[in-house]
Amino acid sequence: MLLSQRADLKIWAVPGGRLDRGETLAACALREVREETGITAAITRPVGLYYAPGWNRLSVLFLGRKTGGKLLRQTHETLD
Repeated sequence: MLLSQRADLKIWAVPGGRLDRGETLAACALREVREETGITAAITRPVGLYYAPGWNRLSVLFLGRKTGGKLLRQTHETLD
């Protein structure tokens, strides 16, 4: 499981973020993984839908595999 420490909330979580206009869920997931970790990936399959009531947010979790890139310790969105 790939986790990163978010810079904004200081918590450990799977990479993720908001969907851009016109973007598919899969494309968003791959973009967020690349932006937050430096890793390029391919999606294997969707795993589930999760609703966070306090955030009023629906999250989609995907299973994927690394296809390239280099793991970065920090980015503008992550601390570790």
